[in-house]
Amino acid sequence: MSASVRFVYHGLEEFKRELRNMPEAFAQLAYDRAVARGEEARATVARAYTVKDGDLVDGLSLVKRRTRAGVSVTLKNKAHHAWLYDNGSQTRQNRFGANRGRMPAKHVFDSEMVRARLAYVEDLKEILRAAGLKVRGDV
Repeated sequence: MSASVRFVYHGLEEFKRELRNMPEAFAQLAYDRAVARGEEARATVARAYTVKDGDLVDGLSLVKRRTRAGVSVTLKNKAHHAWLYDNGSQTRQNRFGANRGRMPAKHVFDSEMVRARLAYVEDLKEILRAAGLKVRGDV
């Protein structure tokens, strides 16, 4: 007498397809969240500029990239004095010796970027948890 064992998997092909599509689905969710955080950061920085200088606000741009390796959303300010506005300057004099004072640092851009990055990491954790994955550790 011979015995045989047979395993029947229902839905195995669907499961395999889901596993193959998982990176694409995660990448799209990550990209969408990154763009949303970038737009949020751009609006916050634009509102925070106390000097209503059109160049500072108009110079803000969001560069979005999505590749197979990942996503990238970069907020840039193309205004020539954006770095000076954010980081300030020491007391300075012109070539004739006249005091031009010091410009205090505002730290508008950098502080918002730190906040946006930390929020984005939390978004990524949420995406993974929603997919049923266990997330450990912190930034």
